[in-house]
Amino acid sequence: MDNMINTDQRRLYKISWKYINQGISEFIDFIEYTGIKFDRIVAIKRGGWIPGVMLSNKLDIPLIDSSYLEYNLINDQNILIVDDIFDTGCTINIYYNIIKDMNPHDYFVYTLFYRHPVNLTRKQEKNILKMEDKYGLRSVTIPHYRNYAARNYWIVFPWEL
Repeated sequence: MDNMINTDQRRLYKISWKYINQGISEFIDFIEYTGIKFDRIVAIKRGGWIPGVMLSNKLDIPLIDSSYLEYNLINDQNILIVDDIFDTGCTINIYYNIIKDMNPHDYFVYTLFYRHPVNLTRKQEKNILKMEDKYGLRSVTIPHYRNYAARNYWIVFPWEL
């Protein structure tokens, strides 16, 4: 990581643009190597907007803001769902279930960072289970592609400064 900042409450890691660009480039290399094709990118607000825009520009794929999902934009399309971090998985799971109901041809989840469930607190785990039970959500347990592991620290992205 670039810079670790210790506070009284938690450990923070400040991530640089260089690190973000490297992650996006690695993912693009993966897409090109595997030949995966996407028709649309859904950028999860707010953290997924910037990596979503970066991918949309570099891959020339239309971008959809997660606030404006419409059936005709998702139906029978190959969808790339983008967020900055997969922490508890709640945000991705909500949008996954909304998108699933719009009949995509296929979907793929990409995040820059991923926090393994082993690193979740008991409170976070209980909240996830409550959400899944309350809303009947199916859980996406791990993104299809993620660049970096997030351990027990808070990540500060360059667009949050």
